[in-house]
Amino acid sequence: MKRYNFNLTMNTRDLGGYKTSSGKRTSFLKFIRSDALRYLNEDDLLFLKNNNFTTSIDLRTENVVNRFPSILSCDKDFYYYNFPLVEGSGIPLTDENASRLYLQMVSNKQTYKDIFLTIYNSKGNIIFNCTAGKDRTGILSCLLLLLANVEREEIIKDYLYSEECIYTNIDKIRKVQPTFPKDLGHVKRKYIEDFLELFKEKYQNIEEYLLFIGLDKEQIDSIRNRLLGE
Repeated sequence: MKRYNFNLTMNTRDLGGYKTSSGKRTSFLKFIRSDALRYLNEDDLLFLKNNNFTTSIDLRTENVVNRFPSILSCDKDFYYYNFPLVEGSGIPLTDENASRLYLQMVSNKQTYKDIFLTIYNSKGNIIFNCTAGKDRTGILSCLLLLLANVEREEIIKDYLYSEECIYTNIDKIRKVQPTFPKDLGHVKRKYIEDFLELFKEKYQNIEEYLLFIGLDKEQIDSIRNRLLGE
């Protein structure tokens, strides 16, 4: 798990390096997942530009985006897209609601179609985020890793790693934004394990899900190849 120490982010890391069921690994510097990208500095922006990150996908709700805009939204070198997901925003997770909330999240058929088509059409690499980089970003990461045929335990580890990242970094965010909630980082293995079971029960597998939301086989294969650097 490769973390990036961007200015005033808590949970910025690469989707590269995860082992797949065929023994391959996902490629580094193709997809970066993150929390809100509000305070990036010139070095952070230069790193993204030098590594051909040209597409930014923001999963936060419209009113949050308006109050705390991403620095990439006004940078001419990035194509910025906001695809709001309400689920995972401001709703405390419990053993009873977490996995079903995540399943409800991926049921936003048009939103996820737009997200995956944006990934497919991107000429460069992709950075995506929500507020804490844990739930909405975590589930999109999960879907991408499923598409790359990453091993189940690796997917679970990627999800769980958010807690460590957030709780070791949240104080620096609260110094500049005191209203930022202190308890955004909590996750449990049960949340993602139960989601994976519910997802399989409803959609069978990631390919069937992507076909269901409106992608075609060529688009699905293209995104998988991008994840694997092929």
